[in-house]
Amino acid sequence: MRKKKKISPSVKIKQVELYLAGKASIHQIARKYGVACSTVEIWIVKYKAEGRTGLQQRKSCKKYSKELKEKAVREYLGGGVSLKTICTKYAISSPTPLRNWIKEYNAHGMLKSNSGGRMMSKTRKTTQDERLEIVHYCILNGKNYGDAAIRYSVSYQNVYQWVHRYEKLGIDGLEDRRGKKPGSVKPRTLEEELRAKVAQLESKNRDLQMENDLLKKLDELQREKRFR
Repeated sequence: MRKKKKISPSVKIKQVELYLAGKASIHQIARKYGVACSTVEIWIVKYKAEGRTGLQQRKSCKKYSKELKEKAVREYLGGGVSLKTICTKYAISSPTPLRNWIKEYNAHGMLKSNSGGRMMSKTRKTTQDERLEIVHYCILNGKNYGDAAIRYSVSYQNVYQWVHRYEKLGIDGLEDRRGKKPGSVKPRTLEEELRAKVAQLESKNRDLQMENDLLKKLDELQREKRFR
């Protein structure tokens, strides 16, 4: 595997300033130093976001507040804005941490503060009334699941599922039935009704089996008494 060329911070700064002054193109800089054009573009994004310090070596990762992350992710999920534009606007060091926030957020997470990239927390618990409010907000805003998720501090996946269930089953689809036994609640779909019936039949079968076992035991005890 070909090793990446190490370019000093001073060289990066000089080349970006030449580009911004219109004295060199991205392609020329990339070819001169044997790097990809996308690498030079990242230098430019960092410089625009933080000036020269953005291209200097750091002893630790830059930290970002929860509020900044939410604004950046919400703006990107809203559409029509590039990663580079958002990075420049919110002084994010490069598109990489922003991609990580979006990727992990869309995979059911919530953004956490004081982290440069891949730090997430579990979604919070919600009531049925809260879920209904979230669904209404999402539908009224063009089904922007990401925006609704950030606004109400829940996961992208949960918002998507709630909207889907609400459209299919109405408010009953927003009921939390985790931990409840099949047949103990009113079925909402044909599939749930069939599961409830199966659960009832299995319960009856268990009761009959227990009754048969008891009868056999009683019969054995009676026989023992007769032969004593």
